[in-house]
Amino acid sequence: MSDDSNEDNYDDFMYSEDEYMGSDAELAFESDNDLDDIHITEPEEPVKTYAFQEIFDSIISLLKQGEYEVANDQIAQLSNNEDYSFSDKVNAELTVIRIWSCSYPLYLTRDKTSNLCKEGYRALENIIKLHAYITETQIAVLLQTIDELLLGGKSPANVPLIFSISEDSRESIDETGILDESHTISLEKFITDKEQSGIRWVQSLQRLVEFKRLYMVFLRRSYYYQIIETEHITQLQALIDILSQSSERRDTALLTRAIELILQGFLSNFLVKGASNHEFYRNQFESNIYHLQTIAADSLALQQDSKLMLIMHLCSGINYLPRCERYDEEEENELDNQDVGSNTLTNFVDRISNCRNEFLTALNKLYEIGLSFNPSNLPGIYKLILSVFVMTSMILVKLQKINIDPFTFEQVQIHNSLPFFQLLQDIYDDWVNIDIEKLYHDISNLDHFLKLTLQYFMEKILQLSQTMKLWFHIAPNYSCISIRDLSEQLTYHEEHKVTRDEVLTILMRSIMRGKAIVYYKIDFINDLIYFGDENKRPLTRKTTRISSSYQPWHKQANVTELSEEYMNLEYANDVSVFSIETRHIVANSANSFFDQVKQNRNDHYNHYNNNTSETPNVKQTVRTDQIQTQLHEKYLQLVEMARMNIETFQSNTETSE
Repeated sequence: MSDDSNEDNYDDFMYSEDEYMGSDAELAFESDNDLDDIHITEPEEPVKTYAFQEIFDSIISLLKQGEYEVANDQIAQLSNNEDYSFSDKVNAELTVIRIWSCSYPLYLTRDKTSNLCKEGYRALENIIKLHAYITETQIAVLLQTIDELLLGGKSPANVPLIFSISEDSRESIDETGILDESHTISLEKFITDKEQSGIRWVQSLQRLVEFKRLYMVFLRRSYYYQIIETEHITQLQALIDILSQSSERRDTALLTRAIELILQGFLSNFLVKGASNHEFYRNQFESNIYHLQTIAADSLALQQDSKLMLIMHLCSGINYLPRCERYDEEEENELDNQDVGSNTLTNFVDRISNCRNEFLTALNKLYEIGLSFNPSNLPGIYKLILSVFVMTSMILVKLQKINIDPFTFEQVQIHNSLPFFQLLQDIYDDWVNIDIEKLYHDISNLDHFLKLTLQYFMEKILQLSQTMKLWFHIAPNYSCISIRDLSEQLTYHEEHKVTRDEVLTILMRSIMRGKAIVYYKIDFINDLIYFGDENKRPLTRKTTRISSSYQPWHKQANVTELSEEYMNLEYANDVSVFSIETRHIVANSANSFFDQVKQNRNDHYNHYNNNTSETPNVKQTVRTDQIQTQLHEKYLQLVEMARMNIETFQSNTETSE
């Protein structure tokens, strides 16, 4: 490495006085020749402050020129002056630690800088010995300097996003050696040995070093392997729990950064392998989002931090996103236990609306932080945010919850020249036109990582498109259709054929949620579906038919009357009107009731399907005298059961009265 290269490295990692004099919160990072503007904390005796600064400036100049031995001699002179007061000695040792941090890039190529590391540890140990004379401001400077040292000389505000490491970020990481863990390991061991001293700020320093170790682990895992191990997430969560219980202000600032880091870890894993069914990830993900939202709500400074807000809103949006069937089932069970009826669908719409709002905010924050990207190779984080924003918007537009085209937003329009933008436009048009075959085809053309991370959400979109096609395209135009034909029309790909049960599920869910736009009736014997209000008629024409004194099978009844009665009885039995199992109002008997309904229908169905598992063809179904006789015998049994049922019910009613 040439001297010019060394000089450039120093220019990249030097800081101004304002940065060092700030609190332990976020620091602005200046990259333009700020080495000459470095000033140490102002001590009680300004005359000696100038002496420190002169020595500091000369040492930095010598390091730039490669005069390491001379620089080391001056550092020793700075530290060993016995004429300094205790406060001045603290400032002198802080200056040594700052030189240690500023010279970090040289550790990668220069063995002669090992003395700087030794001097740094010696200075840190002396500061701990002088703990009684160190001020809060000096503690803040010390923690900040160690923080920068463990980031390869970079300001914490200028490190890359772990879940979105671009090529430019990779070059910066390689050049600065930010992944070098030698300092972290040795410093962690050094601090651990001092932890029993009982000094509170030393404990804060130990937590900072632990955090930086985990940060480098997260960054290294994302850089090389893209997956953050559960072990490391658990370690960081333990540190968050400790920081949450601390009353130290400096620990509160570190807590925010620790939560930000663990959420970045969750995001990194989500972008690589999609949503996890593991309860640990779900609980930790949700709790840390809520924790960060609570902290940010009380801090205007944090609300102005675009990078932090990007992470918070992006995680919150993913939390609202339908991403796992298990989560949806748990939510539906919770709603069922609350007896809220069709609120499952309402809850889904609310989640989609909240998800859209969070991703729109994240999109705005993404541009605020100025994350660079190559238009020909859009980063994954951009594609994820744009995809979810467009897809959630198109759902709400179709449900008439909003009337704003997502492609009218400026943040989306700037990408209109990209193929990815056109693909999203095609998906939106397919959805609006309810073209489920083309919708499936266009969704399949999305990037692999999007199909992985948004797999469940895309399945939901395709299911909704099937429901819309049923009620907007098929039901209004058909008075009768077989379940087999309906299955074919709702199938969007040969590999994903809609089964008979799935068709019935769509129909039943629609009617239970009050979303069946067209009245329908199902003939389970012939597997036919009738659409239209003309099918609204009572199950039986005479209520006296269920009386115990009425016997339609009486010998004197003519054949025409019997045929009409059998049809009515068959129609009524389709919902088990005459079955003893119809008294399903008793608690926990709903399942047994529907089991009985299914059994009755299966008994009738077996007369027609000729021992085949295929959907019966209406044209092949012929009513013969033999079938009528079998039905006659079956219904005689059912009516007798109904008579006994009614008499028992009336007897119980009279007894209770």
